[in-house]
Amino acid sequence: MRDQADREQVFALPAPNGGDAKLRQALASFFNTYFHPIHPVRSEHIALTAGASDAIENVIHAVCDDGDSVLVPGPSWRKSHATPLPKHF
Repeated sequence: MRDQADREQVFALPAPNGGDAKLRQALASFFNTYFHPIHPVRSEHIALTAGASDAIENVIHAVCDDGDSVLVPGPSWRKSHATPLPKHF
């Protein structure tokens, strides 16, 4: 049986600055080996998040300016099919 520290590590959120370096390197190696991209994938090209919502929010913060709106097609948490969301949630 795992001790408390091992359990906490298993259920930990991704490390800052893109996530666990070993996992990002393994993913880059996998992509390069099996997909043969035109430009090699490096671990710096990969960012790990705790889920899709977190990833989408990170992209929105990276590409939008204050006051911009984003249309998010359904399904969403609201009942509409497309929801405009301000950048600052």
